[in-house]
Amino acid sequence: MKELDFFVPSRILLGSDTLSRLSSAAEGLGSRALLVADSILADGPLPERISGILEQKGIKLLMSTGVPADAFHDHTDEYVSLAKAGQCQIIIGLGGIRTLSIAKAAAALAGGSRRADDLVDGFPPPAKKLNYIEIPTTCRNPFMLMGDLLLVDSRNRQSRILSIPDFAPRLVVMDSRLASSLSDKYAFATLMDTFLYTLEGLISNRQNFLSESLFLKAAAQLVQAQALSARPEAADAFRDYAFQGGMTAALGLSMSSLGFGSALSFVLAGRKGLPKSLLGAMVLPEVLQWAARTAPDKIMRLSPILAEDTRGMEPVKAAARTAELLLGLFQETIGSIRLENISLTRDAAADVADSALALPFCQSGPGAVSQGDLLGIIRRTF
Repeated sequence: MKELDFFVPSRILLGSDTLSRLSSAAEGLGSRALLVADSILADGPLPERISGILEQKGIKLLMSTGVPADAFHDHTDEYVSLAKAGQCQIIIGLGGIRTLSIAKAAAALAGGSRRADDLVDGFPPPAKKLNYIEIPTTCRNPFMLMGDLLLVDSRNRQSRILSIPDFAPRLVVMDSRLASSLSDKYAFATLMDTFLYTLEGLISNRQNFLSESLFLKAAAQLVQAQALSARPEAADAFRDYAFQGGMTAALGLSMSSLGFGSALSFVLAGRKGLPKSLLGAMVLPEVLQWAARTAPDKIMRLSPILAEDTRGMEPVKAAARTAELLLGLFQETIGSIRLENISLTRDAAADVADSALALPFCQSGPGAVSQGDLLGIIRRTF
């Protein structure tokens, strides 16, 4: 049996309107906090609401300029400087993956003299770090319960996955109501992207019996959300199931790994300045079909959540049937969020494939993927 090493130091608040509990959960972490928020949120009502909640426990919130959607790694230094000038003990990330990663990196750096360049170039962060609180406004962040984060290097637009040992958020607040302002297109995209993470974690060679159970549960929650996505009267339930699936998948990923679909979409998002969730949703069918061929014993275990009886079928046939049903379930949604054709020359596509192969988790799935495999996926998908 594989050895299990499991520890999640983050406190997690999950549910509808859990943001109202932020002040009591953050009490004791410090008296001054810096908010690092998506640019689309920074000028809205949410920062002021967070400030009012924290004031209940005497925590002063310093606001900052918003993080642009195409922010690069060196934006981190701005927030490090603000945290130092404000004598903050807490940094709060509010938004999507790129903003949350920049906030996490700032919290890791603000206790010393290192800069974002140093972190990207492989130098260790200072021993002293600020307390980091994460408030995602979508249902997913694959790095939520670990020290990993995503930064896009401004010097070459390379997406870098960095790992900071023993540095997870002190607190994660997953309030499904925060996603109520998302457009249908973006909400559906984040749901599909979360399913991509779940699928990759399930078939990863790093998964174990506990993470496998979590991924199967996450898949069921996400399929339930998908079933509700076309019913406007069920919008609250849709978001609740999506956030449950995102949290369950993140818990599984603390013991498992992403795969080549995420690697491709991270790289393309950095190069093209496109939303990672849209790219992840678009590559999901390719990953699902690959998984059905290379890990049929794992994929066939998803059939019960589709009310499909595959007992007695050979694993390859059962997995193919399960993949077919999932693709049918998701196809209309994925088709509705497609981007216009992404223009990539042959050389640029080869560079994207090579950059994806360089990410630490690209080869974590069953069966090795080659540059040719990734080029084929790029050609068929984008």
